[in-house]
This record gives sequence, structure tokens and C-alpha cells, in this order.
Amino acid sequence: MIIHFKTEGKAGDTYKVNWKDVENIIKKDFPKLKLVYSRADQFEGDLAFSSYKLKTQDIDALTSAKVKVGDREFTFSKTTGEELKAFW
Repeated sequence: MIIHFKTEGKAGDTYKVNWKDVENIIKKDFPKLKLVYSRADQFEGDLAFSSYKLKTQDIDALTSAKVKVGDREFTFSKTTGEELKAFW
């Protein structure tokens, strides 16, 4: 299961997502999800979760949450369709 995350940037913003910080918060706040891979660009990235024993309600809890990492708020969404093909 691939989940996309993002935060809003502003013109001239030099912020860059620290994927390790996002990983640590997700592991702490959503311990039932087995995170196996992550990557990030400046304002967004992707998380891969093991589908073994994955429960829909756990993914739904993540995708409906807004998670604060440092001073930024991140949103999460399932990656599907063409976006999922582009991920692979």
C-alpha cells in the first residue's frame, strides 16, 4: 500500500521534508502500520506499508489525519491509478 504525503510550501520556501522525521512520527502515532519504505522531495513524498495483516481502518485513520512534523502539517492520501503507476 502506497500512501502519498505532502505539506504546503510558500514562494521562496527553502524547507525540505525530512523523510526520517515523517517516518518516526508515523511509526509512533500509527504503530499497527508496518512502514517498509519512504522517500521525499521538497514538500511531499511517499510511504510504503506492508499489506500483510493490513487493516483498512488503520489506513483510513492515517489518510484522514493531519500530522504535525516539526512546524509543518502533513496530509496523507492513498496512491492509485496513474500516480501509482508513476510511483513504480
